Amino acid sequence: MNQRNPIHLLIGRSMTLGFLLAATVCLLGCPVSTGSHPMHRINGEIKTNLRAIQIGCERYASDNDGVYPEDVSEVISEGYMDAWPTVRDPDGAEMTMEPIEFESAPNHGMFVYVPIRSDDAVMGYYLMAYGTVAGDGMDVDGDGTNDHIIEVLDGINTDTPDIPIADLLGE
Repeated sequence: MNQRNPIHLLIGRSMTLGFLLAATVCLLGCPVSTGSHPMHRINGEIKTNLRAIQIGCERYASDNDGVYPEDVSEVISEGYMDAWPTVRDPDGAEMTMEPIEFESAPNHGMFVYVPIRSDDAVMGYYLMAYGTVAGDGMDVDGDGTNDHIIEVLDGINTDTPDIPIADLLGE
């Protein structure tokens, strides 16, 4: 006699119910990515690429006693990333994300690295990415205007003082 284990039956039913629930939710109102604006998809790619840059910075710090690079370009020159990531614009042209100095202006797809210094070493950082959609973004420097930054990530050593990004940008 071939009987199935009750646990397997329960798991199988749970997975089926979970799939049906997810499908129903999507049919009733989940946004479908194929219908979203192409520039919003590019913003998603930019955010994903910023996380890849963050991983490069963390790998650098891991190999350097918790000290982050003074200049984010060291992540490339020291081999923690092969090259800056790229995204495609809606016309299909490839655009490289590159580090730039912070400014309150649209710099589509570019990113900013703001080192946090403590005891003459870079013990943390902020990474910020500029979006591609006019009007998207947040005020990161505290002046009340949109800085066109769509994502802010940080890497902070536990010994680093908690310094708001607006304070660092004002220096």
